Amino acid sequence: MAARWPAYFVAFDVLQLDGQELLNRLYKERRALLERLFTDRALTAPWTLCPMTTDLAEAREWLQTWTDVSGVEGIVVKPLSSRYLPVHTRGGPRSEDGTPPKRSSAPSPEP
Repeated sequence: MAARWPAYFVAFDVLQLDGQELLNRLYKERRALLERLFTDRALTAPWTLCPMTTDLAEAREWLQTWTDVSGVEGIVVKPLSSRYLPVHTRGGPRSEDGTPPKRSSAPSPEP
């Protein structure tokens, strides 16, 4: 099955490099480090650098064409000026000070 449907590791962010945590670095800095990592280490398949764009029209085109032909399920949207904020499986995303987001009074849908 692996020969018929090979797996790929698609990287869109780097959170640690050479033992250094990068969580407080801006995304644009982390992305530059990730791109340099691929170049410096000549990474090829199964390692794949996720394409990136800041062009909305290009992102829309990717979403439409890639989901139709390659099984891509969506896109990752990150502000270039953002630091990494972990998303917790319980309680959702947290603000930079670790507090949960304000909750709606509307009932949550069933999983």
